[in-house]
Amino acid sequence: MNKKYHLLCKVIIQHSYFLEGHAHVSLEPTIESSRLMQQYDLRIRRVTGGIELYYGEAVGKSFLQLMDKVFVLNFILRTSDPYWSNYTNLPLLGNSNRMLFFSNTKTAISSKGNTLLHQNEWVSSVDYKPFLSNIYVRALSSTSNEPEFKLMDSQRSIYSEKQVSGWRVSPKEEDRPALLELKLDTFAIGEYSFEIDGVVQKFVHMPQSEALRSLGIVELAVGEVQVDGENLHLLQKDEQVVPATYEILFEARETVWRYYLVNHKEIDTETIMIKEGVTGQANGKEVGVIRPIQLEGKELSNGEKATLVELQKARALSESPTGFLHLTASVLNSNTGEEEVLSLNLPLANGTQIIPKIQESQVNNTVEEDDHLLQREQGKDLEIVEDLNAVFPKQLKIVQRVYSDIYVYL
Repeated sequence: MNKKYHLLCKVIIQHSYFLEGHAHVSLEPTIESSRLMQQYDLRIRRVTGGIELYYGEAVGKSFLQLMDKVFVLNFILRTSDPYWSNYTNLPLLGNSNRMLFFSNTKTAISSKGNTLLHQNEWVSSVDYKPFLSNIYVRALSSTSNEPEFKLMDSQRSIYSEKQVSGWRVSPKEEDRPALLELKLDTFAIGEYSFEIDGVVQKFVHMPQSEALRSLGIVELAVGEVQVDGENLHLLQKDEQVVPATYEILFEARETVWRYYLVNHKEIDTETIMIKEGVTGQANGKEVGVIRPIQLEGKELSNGEKATLVELQKARALSESPTGFLHLTASVLNSNTGEEEVLSLNLPLANGTQIIPKIQESQVNNTVEEDDHLLQREQGKDLEIVEDLNAVFPKQLKIVQRVYSDIYVYL
């Protein structure tokens, strides 16, 4: 019996830091998803920048005849690059209890017409979801030892408290309410929705051992699902497969470049000028620098002095920059006493080293805390450091600016 394989979907991951665009990450199906792929005769093919999924069809039959409900495939997004967070435009703080989560149930359309698995033009802070590895804890409004709740797993199956094992209620104490504790040890990797007292909370679960090696989760649902009151047909409709190409787009981080010129000659800082250009272009437009420039802006660990030249505007990091920055300045030769012209192409920053400038302050009440959490959802790079008792004041850390320091020895 001959069997043909047809394309179900493609997931392409790109990153503007890399010249060729590919993000240098991998997608690995979870154990549960690997089993589902075997059940539905789905095959994965790794391609440059992503994966393709194919379904088998023999004598006109495919996985559509096997489907009795929506099924969901979860893939773990990984990278082996230790500098990934350096050059990727995502928050540096506040991610210890959050994880990137992408799903084809909430999407946008890219400039190329493909479907984005995230909400904005680029992956951003709104694509993080609360992350739990071992236990889910929820404060209860009542003191009942048998609270009523509902749990929906990544397969859209809904379970009541009578169908879920591994939970208990910690009695109310003087300084805290009663707590519902739900153990996650036996839960499959994926997104969960928990409802109790009319309030729904969503979180992503993954064992800690996996989380340490991953960037997030990519969820691909197949079938008809309801999202925000609207019925969506994902990858199939009217018993027909509807292939799709999905994209995940990461943006390169922008940093403020600081040049430290280590020189035994006296530089006339008023004459320092930097121009940018591309290969074969001798004179490009001038790049703004912060003035006045300090002749001895920094003392190095070896006692030498360095002239600090800080660019006014942040610039995007790149693995393979296509342009250059050219510096000119007048210098006084201490040996001859004559004025000379310094002219050189400056090295460009990359993602191997960044220096966040972090400001620390305090959060004094719940109103301030809610305001900061809203700022974080809007893209502010911050972290509220919780204490065990969750009392005020709390420590607040905010990334004010991210620098790239470059040392030039003349």
